[in-house]
Amino acid sequence: MKAKITSGIIMIFILLALWFRVAYYGDLRLSIATNDTSSYINSSKAPLFSWKSFAGKRLFSTNLIYKLANDEEQCKVMVTSYPDRGEERFRELQPCFDRIVLLQNILNIAAWCSLAWVTAHRLRSPFLKITSLLIILAFGFVPQIAEWDSVLSIESFTISFFIINIALLLEIVFLITNNKDLVHPKKFFGLAAMWLALYTFWVFLRDVHLYTIPITLSFILVIWFIHNKSEKTTLLVFITIFLIGIFILGYTSAKDSLRATHDPVVHVFDRYIAPYPSRLDFFRKFGMPELGSPEFENWFDYNAVKTYGMFLLTHPRFVLLNIFEGQIYFKLNFSQPYYPVKDTETQINLIRIGEIVHPESLSVYLILIILFIVLWIRARKTKDPWLTGWAWLTSWVSFCAGITLFLTFFGDINGTFRHVFPSIEIIRLSVWLNLAMILDHAIGK
Repeated sequence: MKAKITSGIIMIFILLALWFRVAYYGDLRLSIATNDTSSYINSSKAPLFSWKSFAGKRLFSTNLIYKLANDEEQCKVMVTSYPDRGEERFRELQPCFDRIVLLQNILNIAAWCSLAWVTAHRLRSPFLKITSLLIILAFGFVPQIAEWDSVLSIESFTISFFIINIALLLEIVFLITNNKDLVHPKKFFGLAAMWLALYTFWVFLRDVHLYTIPITLSFILVIWFIHNKSEKTTLLVFITIFLIGIFILGYTSAKDSLRATHDPVVHVFDRYIAPYPSRLDFFRKFGMPELGSPEFENWFDYNAVKTYGMFLLTHPRFVLLNIFEGQIYFKLNFSQPYYPVKDTETQINLIRIGEIVHPESLSVYLILIILFIVLWIRARKTKDPWLTGWAWLTSWVSFCAGITLFLTFFGDINGTFRHVFPSIEIIRLSVWLNLAMILDHAIGK
C-alpha cells in the first residue's frame, strides 16, 4: 500500500512539473538561430547514409535532425542571434525550424521525466524518492537547461540524449543486480538494444562523444569478468564489436572530413603553440615542417591532432596551468545568452532555484570525488550488488563527462562557453545522483 501511495505521489509531481514546463516557457515551437545554424543546414543536405553524411562538416545525427529544414524555399532562417556582438534577438516562429525546436523540447521533457521516474523508483527511502525526484525535475526544468531548447544548436540534443541514456542504463543495472538469472530476458535485451541505439545516436552528435567509447568498452570489460552468464556474455560481445565498429566509423569519417583536425586545432595551435619556440620544437620532433611552407598545411591536417595529444600527455604543467587560468568556465551560470527573457518574479525565482541545483562552484568537483570514494568503499564493504551497480553507472557518467569536458576545453578554444556547458552540467548532476544513493543506502541500513 505504501509503495502505491508513493508511486502516486511521484506521478502527481511529474505531471505538475510537466504542466509547468509546457505552460511557463511559452510556445515550444519558438526558435532562435546561432552563427552555427547555417552549417547544420548545409551539412544536412548530403544524401542520407552517404559517406558525405558521416564525413561532412557536421556529424550524422546532426545531419539527420536538420533534414527537417532542408527545403531552401520553405525553410529560411528569419532570426539569428550573435551574443558575442551584443546582437540578441527575440525568438520567432520559423517555418521548418519550429519542428526542430519542438523535438528539442519534447526530448528534454521526456529525458528529465524519465530519469526522475527511474531514479525515484529505484531508491528505497520514500523521503529520498520524493526529494531526488524534485531535484532532478528542477535540474532539468529551470532556465539554465530548459531555455536552451529554443536555440538552434546541438547542446539541447546533447544533454537530452545523454540523460535518456542514463535512465536506460539505470534500469539495465537494476535488472542485472536484482535478477541474476534474467527471468525477463526480453526486457533486458530490449532495454540494451534501445540504449545502444540511443548511445550511438548521441556519439554522432559531436566529435568529442566518440572518445567516450573506449571508456564504455573498459566498463563493459569489467562486467564481462564479473558476470559469466552465457546470455550476458553473448550480449556484451555483440555490444563490444558494435561499439568498436562505431568508433572506427566515427574516427575515419572525422579524419576524412578534417572537421576535428582543422579549424579547432588551428585555433589552439595559433594561441598555445605558435607563439612559443619551445613548444614548436616539440612539434618539429614529430615531423612538422616550417610554418608557412607548402608542406605545413598537409602535415597539419593529418598529424596535428595526434601531435597535440602527445603534447598534452607529456606536458602536465601546461594542462594544469591552463585549467587554473580558465577555471571561470568550470563554475559558470550557463543560462543561454541568445535571446532576452522578461525578468518576472517567477523567472527570478526559477534562476535562484537553478543556482541551488546547479552549484556554480569549483567545490563541486571535490565533492564529487569524495562521494565516489565513499560510494565505492561502501559498495566494497557491504558487497551490495545494487550499490555496486549504481557506483558503476555514475562512474561511467562522470568519466564520459570528464573526457568530453577535457577535449572540448583543450580542443577548441573558440566558443568554449557553449562547448563545455553539457559536460559540466552532467558533472553537477552526478553529485546529486551519488548523494541520493549514499543517503538511501545509509538510511536503509
